[in-house]
Amino acid sequence: MADYAFQRYERIVLNTQIQLELLIQQGEAKPLLLWHALLPLVLPIIALLVPRRTWGWLLRPILSVTTLSVSLEIIRYRRVLLGANGYMIGLIMVWWLVWSMTLLVFNDVERDFRRIVRTRSTTVGDKTVRQNGHASNKEHKQSPVTRDTETLVWKPYPQSLLPRLGWVIALVLNMRGPDFSFRISSLDPLPPLLDPKHHSAIKKPACPSATIRLRAAFLRFFIAYLAIDFLKLIIIWDPYFFGALSAPPPFPFDCFPAIPGLVSVYHSIVSGTAVYFALQYVTSLNPIFFLGLSSAFPNASRALTVTPLDAPWLYADQFGPITAVLDDGLAGAWSKWWHQIFRFGFVSTSKWLISLLPSTLSSHRSIRRIIITLVAFGISGLMHGSGSYTQIGETRPFSGTFLFFFLQPVGISIQGLCSRIIVTSLARHGLPPPRWLRRFGNVTFVLGWLLFTGNRIADDFANGKMWLTEPLPFSLLRGLMGRGWVCWRTPWFEHYDDGTFWGRGVRIL
Repeated sequence: MADYAFQRYERIVLNTQIQLELLIQQGEAKPLLLWHALLPLVLPIIALLVPRRTWGWLLRPILSVTTLSVSLEIIRYRRVLLGANGYMIGLIMVWWLVWSMTLLVFNDVERDFRRIVRTRSTTVGDKTVRQNGHASNKEHKQSPVTRDTETLVWKPYPQSLLPRLGWVIALVLNMRGPDFSFRISSLDPLPPLLDPKHHSAIKKPACPSATIRLRAAFLRFFIAYLAIDFLKLIIIWDPYFFGALSAPPPFPFDCFPAIPGLVSVYHSIVSGTAVYFALQYVTSLNPIFFLGLSSAFPNASRALTVTPLDAPWLYADQFGPITAVLDDGLAGAWSKWWHQIFRFGFVSTSKWLISLLPSTLSSHRSIRRIIITLVAFGISGLMHGSGSYTQIGETRPFSGTFLFFFLQPVGISIQGLCSRIIVTSLARHGLPPPRWLRRFGNVTFVLGWLLFTGNRIADDFANGKMWLTEPLPFSLLRGLMGRGWVCWRTPWFEHYDDGTFWGRGVRIL
């Protein structure tokens, strides 16, 4: 059984590679070159480097349109196998459009944004000169003592080019803004020196030390690595995850079809768990790499950048506390527990759209909340639906992936309405529900709603062959089974040249 499953998996991988090359040869798809993928990243940096008061006011709209054109061309024609069978290409391109508009159109970064940087200051003190423990002949004469101290300060948009380059690159790459003034609320509190007005009233626990944060990151990485290795094995055994949606699960799950709906629940749970650990695996690399290296080599870190990379408050966990699901239900699951990488881009887009409404509507709190919620899930659906579209397979970007995300605000509304009705009714009869019962109800609804809607995105993942991706360089389980220890066996890049300027460069395979 195991040999057949691995042979089937390797055959599907090979067939997908052949399918991509045939699509390119027939002109139905084009290869993606490395500089194509980097261009949407570089263009906003160039636009932000030019101050608005000079030519920035003209350059930024032009480069925004150029970024849009390049991204749409990539989404429409360019295909790769890397990144979950091309899924990440579509997702990243749509997100980068949103992020570019956030920085170039929806906000005035020169006027409103500040960055936390490390700076050195010199203090001069007095010291009495003493000899052998006694005051010298000129014991009242003071000698100046110069001390270099390192502090953190808020730095606005720099006026000189070289500091501006570092400031802009840090801005473009910091989507949660841990070292910027737009930092999202779920991050760790700032040091009191930087945020004195909120320090006394802060309700968050103190930020862990660098050692504790690194230890936690390594633990998350290790657990995620083992979990992905195990889940990948389950996925290889089950043909469902490669597009055979009607195929029954393998042993020991072959009894599930006897219970209606259980197979769908099983596939949704495996898919959701795999996505969760994949995110934990990737995001744990940020503190491991940056915090670990800057702590090990502090002098090199200070020489390379003014960002305080060794500050542990820069590396807040990507996922919030699970108590958010217990206390706030589906709304808490998405807004507090699940990762908030894209939060500022979503909120900025929402606020910009709200600013276009008449004041009678834009000032209404309920309308603002509804718009922010719909925009956030709408953009999420568009991003992930675009990822579905750029995969090589028979996917359903709209009716599958997009609809999954757009159904989440429906579930939030249903749960909020039901909670108000039930709690009000019980309280009216002198039976206010205890906390444990409210939490049980929240968790039950969240699990039920996610399983009810989850098959849409899980089936689309399977149809798009997302699970062909190999996130781990080495597999402990497959090595012990004699299937080889190394997972990354094929190259990721090759030189490509179709005779044109746009078609010449390093191809992403």
